[in-house]
Amino acid sequence: MAFLTTIKPDGQLNSTGQPEAIEFQRFFRDQGANNLKFTSALRMNATFPYITPIVSLPSQPPMRVMDAGLRDNYGYRISIAFLHTFRDWISENTSGVVVLQLRDTQKELEVKPSSGSLIGRMLDPVGSVYDNVVRVQDQDYDFMLRQASAWTDFPMEVIDIQLRHDESEQISLSWHLTAIERKRVLRSIHSPENMAAFARLVELAEGRTQPTALAADDAVPALAAGRALQR
Repeated sequence: MAFLTTIKPDGQLNSTGQPEAIEFQRFFRDQGANNLKFTSALRMNATFPYITPIVSLPSQPPMRVMDAGLRDNYGYRISIAFLHTFRDWISENTSGVVVLQLRDTQKELEVKPSSGSLIGRMLDPVGSVYDNVVRVQDQDYDFMLRQASAWTDFPMEVIDIQLRHDESEQISLSWHLTAIERKRVLRSIHSPENMAAFARLVELAEGRTQPTALAADDAVPALAAGRALQR
């Protein structure tokens, strides 16, 4: 998996990048990295500040890990790196790529008004940064997909399965969901938007149609694409 850690630019670009990933099994081979339990990896990946105990890796100095969603909540960076590395093989051996994205919230988020109270003005900056982490990542993902259109020789289609809800139906960030929250999740599966997305996925998996690639100058919002699928 070393290709996921490479930062060497392609082509004629000359730049010194900042590494952001390490190959875990090679870096910690003397500490038994090959014997890491899958559940331990999941636990490390769910390390939230002030909520779950901090996990330290056996390096000198020790490295602390955090929830990977802070950097890549939906796994786009790794997915794009994989597609870029194996783009020639994918082009020669497949008819295209389908990216299935399972979202715990809708992509189109409403703009919240700022609070007029003194306490609200003090807390709004912190809350805005936290609330917009995923939104900023979504914008980065869209930009990465547009960049991918320059080096892909195969069609690629993104299908979103979304847990759409408003503020009155927020799903708690918890190890345990209540019975009402589980019903909300199961109910969202049968929404017209998600059913249309499932139907499109089945068409592609069965080979009845080919992935649809957007032109470079197209800008179709996810909601509009979902409505088009419903029709």
